[in-house]
Amino acid sequence: MPTRTFYLDKQSTEPIIIHHGFNWKNLTITKDGELIGEVENIKVLQEGRTFPILDNRTISIKLIRKFGIIQELEILLNGIPIPGSGTEPNHQVKQVYQLLLFIAAFNAILGLAAEIGNIEFLKSLGLGYGTIAIGILNVALAYLVKFRLSLIALYIAFGLMMADIILTLFFAAEMGGSPVSGLMMKAIFAFVLFNGIPALKKVRSEALAN
Repeated sequence: MPTRTFYLDKQSTEPIIIHHGFNWKNLTITKDGELIGEVENIKVLQEGRTFPILDNRTISIKLIRKFGIIQELEILLNGIPIPGSGTEPNHQVKQVYQLLLFIAAFNAILGLAAEIGNIEFLKSLGLGYGTIAIGILNVALAYLVKFRLSLIALYIAFGLMMADIILTLFFAAEMGGSPVSGLMMKAIFAFVLFNGIPALKKVRSEALAN
């Protein structure tokens, strides 16, 4: 049964615990060992629920689904996303950073395998030194996004992913293939990157304000 701990403040002094069964069934929110609220099933969770807590504050929770398969658990304290929740800007920027590192590792490993192992099948798919270079580029982009809050780096990463999708469609048409699963995965990647743009803008503005 999944259990996650979130904090209502940036100093991590007010923990709340979210616990739920399979497919978000019987979700509970507890704070300091006391039950704050309960959501019976995924249908109710998608509608959203709000529960009062001490000091005239409220916690709102809602499951947001996008493209039918992407889920974000929105947890709001008085209408503001709490740290680490699905719609909180810093969390979304972290997702972009982790995704870019995953893409970097994926490209670098396959490229090295193709070249060092001299695997013709991988080379026929276009893997090799070029994909190793793409891996290195994505590491640089991940660093710039995470530690420099670079919008340009994120725009480049999103542009590269869109170009990859277009090239995949082009080669599929040329070779008569049907790369549906690959395209779906890349579409999800593209969404995460695109979703990170407004999040990064908010994080940048907060950083400048501070």
